[in-house]
Amino acid sequence: MTTQRPILKYFKDDILSGNSLIVKSGCGQYRLSLPNEENRTGELHIDTGIWFASDLQLPKNSNVKWQITDEYLLFYKIEDKQNISTHQLR
Repeated sequence: MTTQRPILKYFKDDILSGNSLIVKSGCGQYRLSLPNEENRTGELHIDTGIWFASDLQLPKNSNVKWQITDEYLLFYKIEDKQNISTHQLR
């Protein structure tokens, strides 16, 4: 994940609430909460609520990887392996 550029990042101090990192939509109605644990990673499906929480910045109806560093919450695109051909054209 370190060689890939993040598609979205949040400065942790801006979204820190207690022991959680909370990403909220501009109106505050939609939220994504993750534990504030450095070096933690995971995969997340972006449904409509999370899409709104990210202010429409994460790719809707797809999966992304997330990573928590000492300063940031980072999101990375997951390449669609089904669209990668293993056959050569002649």
